Amino acid sequence: MKKLAGLFFLFNLIFFISCENLKENPKTHKTEEAQKTIPKNDYDETSLKITRITPDGEDVPAGRQIVIQFNRPVVPIGRMERSPDEIPIEITPKLDCQWRWLNTSALSCNLDEQLIMAKATRYIVKIEPGITAADGVTIGGTHFHQFITERPLTRYTNVNNWKAPGIPIVRVTFNQSVSKSSVAKHLYFQYGEGKNKSRYSVVAERDPDDTTKPRLIPVPGEKYMLDFGDEEQVKSDDEPKEIDGREARRIWLVYPKVTLPLDTNVDLKVEPGIESAFGPERSRRHRCGQFRYLSRILLCRCKVLIEQW
Repeated sequence: MKKLAGLFFLFNLIFFISCENLKENPKTHKTEEAQKTIPKNDYDETSLKITRITPDGEDVPAGRQIVIQFNRPVVPIGRMERSPDEIPIEITPKLDCQWRWLNTSALSCNLDEQLIMAKATRYIVKIEPGITAADGVTIGGTHFHQFITERPLTRYTNVNNWKAPGIPIVRVTFNQSVSKSSVAKHLYFQYGEGKNKSRYSVVAERDPDDTTKPRLIPVPGEKYMLDFGDEEQVKSDDEPKEIDGREARRIWLVYPKVTLPLDTNVDLKVEPGIESAFGPERSRRHRCGQFRYLSRILLCRCKVLIEQW
């Protein structure tokens, strides 16, 4: 039986900034000696300020660097490396930062390739006063910043096979390894809208063949398909993992538990809750494909929608 594949286009998320600056009033000290030990701080006019921290927002790549940009030069050119003891910055979850000034006003946390940020993780950066410019000025209070690395998201879907008419087996590829139990719980087919919509639960299984390239690809808006011929089928990067003893991987086969209605538009949807093998942040709600069934022939309309939950 020929396998027909659906296309799935990657959707770029729009990030938003979640950086907050908390201003504190400087304390009054009675003795002249005590005042000498406190960095000069005139926040309203001459204070050292943080203008930008990257990465920021949500679903950012799990990278190897955090950069803190100040509004003016802080250090002279020369010794640019700094030990953790010299940097009053706390990152949660902890990262093994190698601190270095990229230039006179930008400080970076650099990570080894083996110690990059974790996916699906919320990082909080807390910067205390203590980084001082040449004139003794420091930031005027504790500065907080947070960002979330990429959460689970479906990358591609295609019809892998059929169990029966109206029961397609859809191969779903995620951007990272996700648990089998969360896929079965939070992926579903939906027929109809509003009060007339029906939800069809799915079964999730590992792909026993695990090859990447379907032979036939439908062309959006056309009546023909592209035939890639009998190319060599290469094993995909399924990225098998475990979450507390439970199976997780990047590619899953899903199919409805009951027969879907024929000659109708059916959506394959993903609700919040897909569990990553790398971090605690779970997926947002999105629709990963819309299908139309005509007997045993399936046409896939390329359509992706990310919805705020």
